[in-house]
Amino acid sequence: MTKIIGKLAVVAAMVAGAGALNAQTMVFAHGTWNDVTLGSGVTAEVNEYGVMNRSILNSGSTQNINFLGRAASSDVNAGSVQNVNNGGVATHTRLVGGTQNVNSGGVANDTLSNASSSIQNVYEVGVTNRTVLTAGTQNIHSGGVANNTVIYSGGLLVNDGGKSAGAKIEGPSAGMGVHSGGVAEGTVIGGGGVQTVNSGGLSLGTDVVNGSHNIASGGLSSDSTVRPTARRMS
Repeated sequence: MTKIIGKLAVVAAMVAGAGALNAQTMVFAHGTWNDVTLGSGVTAEVNEYGVMNRSILNSGSTQNINFLGRAASSDVNAGSVQNVNNGGVATHTRLVGGTQNVNSGGVANDTLSNASSSIQNVYEVGVTNRTVLTAGTQNIHSGGVANNTVIYSGGLLVNDGGKSAGAKIEGPSAGMGVHSGGVAEGTVIGGGGVQTVNSGGLSLGTDVVNGSHNIASGGLSSDSTVRPTARRMS
């Protein structure tokens, strides 16, 4: 039995299996909800002044972090989705094959992606800070901003209208692609990582310490620094 502490009362939620909530929508505000596992078919709505800590999202479940809602230390497993919506904040989410969508006005801090099927999407006016990829993909879409992403393995894709600032590419299996209309500013390439600036893409102030800085036909790199151990190809 999991305690859900809400605005008016303490509600006991029956759980099925190993503490999993199944086939229902849980609407939550003005309180704290700890240590809940969401099963298939469950949607958790974290609304104003609601806080959800240490939740586990299994396949088929969804966590919506809405205006003034907060979620910390969620595990997003394969087949599940965490949506960070306008005014919502997610911190220390772990993507274990699942998807995190940072939508307009949402903020995600300190996300860790550690499975190859994990995806973090950053949409218009969405912001991520300090995402770490040991596997998986970060997609920055039009109007989205990703600050200080670190890629040890996996990929960062800066799409039309998206912006990456202060990213670090830190391994031979780590890469960044800057597509037409995308901007990457202040990227540091080390550990054999690769940044590719495609036609119409823009790279500003890249520091190539140990890795490759590839400029495709029609791509633009400005104010980059290439160290003796690095490669710049255009």
